[in-house]
Amino acid sequence: VSLYLLLNWLPTLLLGNGFDKHQVSSAQIAFTFGGAIAALLMGRLLDGSYRRISTMAVFVALPVSLTYLALVPKHSPAIVFIVLVLGIVLLASQVVNYAVAPECYPTAIRGVGVGTAVAMGRLGSIAGPVLGAVLVARGQTTSQLLLHLVPVSLVAGICAVILVWRTAANGTQARAVEVPRPPTMH
Repeated sequence: VSLYLLLNWLPTLLLGNGFDKHQVSSAQIAFTFGGAIAALLMGRLLDGSYRRISTMAVFVALPVSLTYLALVPKHSPAIVFIVLVLGIVLLASQVVNYAVAPECYPTAIRGVGVGTAVAMGRLGSIAGPVLGAVLVARGQTTSQLLLHLVPVSLVAGICAVILVWRTAANGTQARAVEVPRPPTMH
């Protein structure tokens, strides 16, 4: 929800919060660049011994960066840096989700499980921009809208950290479960 809300609404929210077009375009570029950094960095971190600590860092930094963005003063030169960090941690949270999802399901149902998880993410890609539109239409300020995302990111973070801890404790792959097969006729 948060990713797609911000992908679609960030420029409008920043303009509405008093930032000029140059700051907004620089911030949007920083957000996208942060996502690229996250994709490259998290792949390495999740594949190694830093899996747990990097996941915790991402999900602690996400609500913190949302809060900083909500409270940053108008015309602050720090806006580009804050949005860069937000892009990194928000996209890193997505990488964590895609990395952990296959490990949550036994081999026999892994495709269905991951497919269902991805489908739920697609629902978020619809719900996020709609949520942004509803909150803006109700007169929410940029700060209020961003602060509404903080509890969502906290709950998501707690769930992701639990999953990463659980899958790491069970090994790097979920244990295969033998699925009973119907008897064959010879």
